[in-house]
Amino acid sequence: MGKPWEYFTVSFFDSEYKKVIAYLRSHSGRNENKIENAGLTAVAIGKTMGFKEAKQTFLCKKLCKQQFVKNSLIQEIRDYYEQYPDVYTYGHGGRERHFILPGEIEEIIE
Repeated sequence: MGKPWEYFTVSFFDSEYKKVIAYLRSHSGRNENKIENAGLTAVAIGKTMGFKEAKQTFLCKKLCKQQFVKNSLIQEIRDYYEQYPDVYTYGHGGRERHFILPGEIEEIIE
């Protein structure tokens, strides 16, 4: 298996975790342990991590990493970023945005 940063996981949860997922989406991990505060348990999966509570997890190998360019986002998303400047902070010479990570599924964990 490759280096840890070459992998990521995609986790799927039952509907009872809807509020937990909303918490993760609305809080930054820079200022808190949001996984612990959301009530989830991190578990090792290969050289990366997933969640004990997940119904299913895909272990994926990164094929590419591309940062979204502000002007390529639809206006609704740009407006959302502007509403939450404390979460979507400036850094590295500009606003830190999400990345798209195409990947190859190497393992499915039930």
